[in-house]
Amino acid sequence: MHDHPLDDLRRSLDTYVGRVIEDMLKIMIPTFDHKGVGFPSRYAKVPKQPNDDNCEIYVIKFME
Repeated sequence: MHDHPLDDLRRSLDTYVGRVIEDMLKIMIPTFDHKGVGFPSRYAKVPKQPNDDNCEIYVIKFME
């Protein structure tokens, strides 16, 4: 189970994407209050598969 970014690169990517989303919102909604810090990232507690072969089984079991 994981509920945090896997590494610093992922944390940096999440921060960058949050800032880009804020920039897009500012263009689409002029009254949007641009904070410049991005959106907080959320990480769901979901099982992480140990290989690349059975992701569909993990998704189905998680949905159940």
